[in-house]
Amino acid sequence: MLNPVETLWSWLKWGRLSNLGPINAADLDGAGAIAELAKVREDQAFLRSLFHASDLPLPRALLS
Repeated sequence: MLNPVETLWSWLKWGRLSNLGPINAADLDGAGAIAELAKVREDQAFLRSLFHASDLPLPRALLS
């Protein structure tokens, strides 16, 4: 519950790549996991919502 990245992986697994059955990590990368994460990198509102979904307080860098 304290790890905001768990929410990101859940969104990726159940939302963006829900019909994927990769055999290994290379298969997962080739299926677009890296591309999906690259898109999210620029979405500051979405990244902030990951922290709000966890029980952690916002990092000081995000508060300024």
